Amino acid sequence: MKTLYVTYCSGKKKPIEEGTPEQLYNSQRITDFIDVCRFKKYDWAILSAKYGLFFPNEVKKNYNVTFKSVEYECRIVQNEMTLSKSESCKHLNMLIQQIGKSILENRIERVVFYCRPPLKWRKCYLHVLHAGTDNCKIRHDAWRDLLRHIKAMLSDGTGKIHIITALGTHY
Repeated sequence: MKTLYVTYCSGKKKPIEEGTPEQLYNSQRITDFIDVCRFKKYDWAILSAKYGLFFPNEVKKNYNVTFKSVEYECRIVQNEMTLSKSESCKHLNMLIQQIGKSILENRIERVVFYCRPPLKWRKCYLHVLHAGTDNCKIRHDAWRDLLRHIKAMLSDGTGKIHIITALGTHY
């Protein structure tokens, strides 16, 4: 069974035009995550608000895109400007499709999502990961509903996402 370890991207990036995830992100959380994954020989990726799953061997252009929760909805913030609801939906749907495609192409059967508490601050990241990985079409307005649904799907074998809050935790 192929497992992919994933953590969310960082607003802190090195001032370079392009790079691999390791070269691009300037975050101790991401550096620690990559170090643990390498040491344990885990397959890993960064969940990027711009690119979806960003794998270690890929080179991508630097970017300034993140998520923002607006009235229980995920919005895209690009170059510090919040996109409209319709533009955000287009971008989110593109990310969800990209994630689903990557999961299928890489034959990923399980995703371990590393997220520092408080988890609710990462709702948008988890929403797109869940929709793309588990092919979920349900709208989860409340953070607790999203978590319950992911856990229920994992328990009944229809979901692939396991959430961890510490790097020493393994599945």
